Amino acid sequence: MITIIGRLNIEPAVMENYDRDVKELSSKVIKEDGCHFYSLVVEDKENGVVTIAEIWRDEPALFVHWGQPWVTDFMEKYGAKVTGSTLKMYDTTNERDLPS
Repeated sequence: MITIIGRLNIEPAVMENYDRDVKELSSKVIKEDGCHFYSLVVEDKENGVVTIAEIWRDEPALFVHWGQPWVTDFMEKYGAKVTGSTLKMYDTTNERDLPS
């Protein structure tokens, strides 16, 4: 599995529209083949801070996701508005429930 996690900084002026469009994007992404988990959360709208967590079955599923029209349209609209990123991609192994 592949996990993507981190934060984005987005120009605060676009955050109202970004927040709306993220909800629409997420509703499509979670239905994609290979998507185990997908969450983009606006943590601080005033300062444009977004936390991202994704889990994908494998890299091929992730690469298909990146090519989906709803993803490319979203990136065309907001990609240039990203002012910082701590996003990292990890190979994930040994998934298990937390102990009780």
